[in-house]
Amino acid sequence: MDNKRLQDLFDIYLLGSMTRDELEELLNLLEECKDSDFDYLVDRKGEISQDTESIEMDKGAILHQILLQIEVIQQERSISPSWAYGKWASLIAACLLVVLGITYFNRESKEQGRLRDFSSNDIRLPEGAGPKIQRTDGKEFQIAPSSDGAILEEGLSIIKDQKGNLLYKLSKATSALRESRTFISPKGSSSQLELEDGTRIWLNSGASVTYPSAFAPDQRAISITGEVFLDVSPNKNRPFTIRTEQTQIRVLGTQFNVLSEKGSGRVVASLLEGSIEVQVGNRRKVLKPGFKSVSMGDGQDISVLKADMKSILAWKDGYFRFDDDPIETVMDKIREWYDIDQVSYRRKSNDEFSGMIKRTKSLSELLKQMEKISTYKFEIKDGRVLVM
Repeated sequence: MDNKRLQDLFDIYLLGSMTRDELEELLNLLEECKDSDFDYLVDRKGEISQDTESIEMDKGAILHQILLQIEVIQQERSISPSWAYGKWASLIAACLLVVLGITYFNRESKEQGRLRDFSSNDIRLPEGAGPKIQRTDGKEFQIAPSSDGAILEEGLSIIKDQKGNLLYKLSKATSALRESRTFISPKGSSSQLELEDGTRIWLNSGASVTYPSAFAPDQRAISITGEVFLDVSPNKNRPFTIRTEQTQIRVLGTQFNVLSEKGSGRVVASLLEGSIEVQVGNRRKVLKPGFKSVSMGDGQDISVLKADMKSILAWKDGYFRFDDDPIETVMDKIREWYDIDQVSYRRKSNDEFSGMIKRTKSLSELLKQMEKISTYKFEIKDGRVLVM
């Protein structure tokens, strides 16, 4: 086995004494490890302690138990909920539900047969796919660390944040052309973009941000599709505006999430900090932190509701979040992440999913976990998923 650190942490885990930082590191390493490496860890567990024989050696079960241990440590520290920048990951971990983060009515299904082998028809996230930049002059760049020419021309630099994630940082483009650009996050990946004014944008899978090559002296305006989270750099003299198909959001300096559903015109803006004004036609609503607006883009009234920020921000930290969702909604959310051509249903029920599931690189691994805690079975074939 090549990963000595994973082996050492797993041994400590089996002996039952780990810090919160060690648990989080082990969680990340297990999610990324190969099946052969995990099998090696399982095969040698008896060498560590005879007490480990009673531990369920299923990868998914171990991941969920680690999440539960992180929750216990959080509760023991009595950390009060806070949604300040930089604390989302630990807070979401503290809110994870028991076993896979999903409560489900039928526990007997866990033992109803062994799960099928999906490997021959699996759908996996693309490796190393970078975002794209599209320009109004027809040029398109696939952005990667080796794309030196495109990076220079677009005024773009690539750096790593404190967690090792790539941040695409914009300065004023060197090109003389005064035109807009569209930054598109690749399918099955989230991306971070920092605009020239310091505004930070997180883009969910397939989301896009259209921005000018340089902001005007008196305003900052962008357009989005899909789901993004924004931490807007405050500047009272240059108000920040976001446009979707029909909805406009005006900002002075704040943190909020925007989901612009493709095709339907439905826009959900959820405010974490600060203040935003949502406008559709002649109707306007001002949001307070902890609330969300729902607009349909048809000129009708804008609804303002209490927002579950844990649920809304789960995607930023790599989770699918479900809130009493039927199987159709669950599969729609999963389909946005994986490259699934079609979802077909052989049967449906009134079963509902609530909680969070950690995103995996392999669709089959996710579906196996869903089979364990539900009455549904799944089949992958030729890029399609059959729900049975």
